[in-house]
Amino acid sequence: MRYRPGIRSYFIIVFIVIFGMSIVFINNYFLNQQEEIKNSYENIDATKLINELRLDTSQDSLLAKELHNNINTLKAQTKTTLIKVKSYSWMIISLIAFTAFFFFIFLIMKFSKPIIELQKATELIQRGFYDINLPEKGIWELKELKKSFNTMSKELTNTQEKLVESEKQAIWKDLSRALAHEIKNPLTPIQLTLQRLEEKYDDKEKFYAYFPQATEVIHNEIQNLLSISRNFSTFAKLVVPQKSAFSPKETLLNIIESYSSDFQINTAFNTDKMTYFDQDHFYQIITNLLQNAIDASQRKTPIDVSLKEEHNLLIVCIEDYGIGIEREDISRIYNPYFTKKTNGSGIGLALVKKFIEANGSTIFVNSQVGIGTKFRFSMEIYNENSDSR
Repeated sequence: MRYRPGIRSYFIIVFIVIFGMSIVFINNYFLNQQEEIKNSYENIDATKLINELRLDTSQDSLLAKELHNNINTLKAQTKTTLIKVKSYSWMIISLIAFTAFFFFIFLIMKFSKPIIELQKATELIQRGFYDINLPEKGIWELKELKKSFNTMSKELTNTQEKLVESEKQAIWKDLSRALAHEIKNPLTPIQLTLQRLEEKYDDKEKFYAYFPQATEVIHNEIQNLLSISRNFSTFAKLVVPQKSAFSPKETLLNIIESYSSDFQINTAFNTDKMTYFDQDHFYQIITNLLQNAIDASQRKTPIDVSLKEEHNLLIVCIEDYGIGIEREDISRIYNPYFTKKTNGSGIGLALVKKFIEANGSTIFVNSQVGIGTKFRFSMEIYNENSDSR
């Protein structure tokens, strides 16, 4: 993982460079001053000066000797003092440097902590967690910034709740309209059939001749109503998968066999591994996707079904070369009762996605109008630990 320095790192680096240069400059200045003092007293030659004096009496000689001793003592003390000053100056400069460094680190942490809190809170909002409240403390500017952030978070939470509620109402309105339409379609043939039976009731011969056809129509339309009811009930209730180990390859072959006499279905299975998935859900997913591919394709157009292993997952692909899906409809195909087929209910793909997500998997679709559509979903590979989950 590549390291990216943050704001604290930049501040610390800048501080070290500036403070280090300052310490070097100050230290060099004091060293130069000490060197000048050293050179000054070393240039004092007490013996030469005393020899140049006129010593007329013995008293003058004693004073000169005392002066000579005092000068030598002063030079020795000055040298010792300069050595001590040099040592102490390094100690003091080092102490100041460490004190300033740790004080600077403290300030950086004090100022950068709220910024990091804001950064993490922003990342949470990006992931969809809008209900965030930061403690409004610190210096005035940061406190006001946090206050503004908290206000924005509350507004986003309120907006999200309104959008969710609005979306729920819109979904239920669409469901109601679609369900009413789907129920109306079978009821119309039933009503017309009963009307014809009533019309033919007086003529017994025509009545009995039409009766088998009428009952067949009524039975078929009742089955359609029951199918619509089952689909709606399945979509509305909570789906709890009953996972088990089975061979997706064998299940795919069994499903494809029932279609192979009427449609050209090409298969490419590159793995025999078992999956840990709800087998009933898998059956419904494949039959729905396969039927969609058939409905979108012409009679002699091939359909490709593949099974392979990718990144420790089993991947199932069903691809047709039919009419394709409009780009603006891609995001809506999993919405319940959304369909552009004249004979479809629009619940199939909604159930497919619900079954796949209930089993902890994901589904993807790629489609181009006039070229075809490819559905691709993943499944867990069965292993010894799968049953314990």
